Amino acid sequence: MSMTSMTADLPSWLQAFAAIVALFIAVWGTLRADKAIKRRERLQARCIATAIFPDFLVIEVCVERSRKFLETLTATAENYVGQSVSASVQGVQIELPAMLMRNVDSLYMLGEPAGPTCLQLVSVVLQYNDLVQTAAAQIATMNKGEWADHLGALGGHLKAIQILITQAQAEVAPAHDPK
Repeated sequence: MSMTSMTADLPSWLQAFAAIVALFIAVWGTLRADKAIKRRERLQARCIATAIFPDFLVIEVCVERSRKFLETLTATAENYVGQSVSASVQGVQIELPAMLMRNVDSLYMLGEPAGPTCLQLVSVVLQYNDLVQTAAAQIATMNKGEWADHLGALGGHLKAIQILITQAQAEVAPAHDPK
């Protein structure tokens, strides 16, 4: 007996019931798959948050160290020519920690607002490092005291980085340690 002759022999109400059951199974399977995907994404976001959270503390320490160094250097500006300061200024760059750099392409998974804030933090740190390189090159050609203003610009960037660190810590904390 062929399949078409079997379906022709079934009452129409049974065919309709079978179609409804098949539709229900298809919808249920889709919903279950969506739930599994959302759970996986939530776990990935939590793993990323757990991995990068200590990096905020590392950056925070680097920012504080750099800030204090720049303050000390600015206070003694009239004692040094630019060439002697230039190499020291390059030392205030902030190296992005390994886990944060490794996960930079996945930070969006943290969702709103943590993901964009973390991406902005990375961007501002990279901009700051470029500014340090530019300032060091310019300072190398300056005389005593002429280079103090360049250090002030670096200090402003450090304040912006500190604000972003505080904001990122507050926004990542719920994903890091959900209740």
